[in-house]
Amino acid sequence: MECLCVLVLVTYVYPLITKYNVFAEIERRNNPAAGVALAGLLIATGNIIIVAFSTEFQNWIFSFTQYSLTLLFCLISLIGIRWLADLILVPGVRFYDEIVNQEIPNVGAGLIETFAYISASFLIAWCF
Repeated sequence: MECLCVLVLVTYVYPLITKYNVFAEIERRNNPAAGVALAGLLIATGNIIIVAFSTEFQNWIFSFTQYSLTLLFCLISLIGIRWLADLILVPGVRFYDEIVNQEIPNVGAGLIETFAYISASFLIAWCF
């Protein structure tokens, strides 16, 4: 149940980070690049939820606090990784422009963003 709540929360916070309405892009423009990028974030979030839940239960207060802090740190790390991927993987170009501001959305940019999220989630999981 908590996993689903986190995934729904991340789905609603994602448009604030990306500066465009993902759902409008998917529904109105039939933009596959925006959908692929959102799917990558949800897969990465699932990987991070597994890491947060992997700690052994001690008591409600301690375990919930530890789960919440781990989850918050990891999700903020994903935001940082997206920013770094935007700077390093495609220099001089923004994912936002490639996914939204093109006549034909660049699915390759969506895939790069997806793989950046998923790779980062594996790296974060490995560090924990």
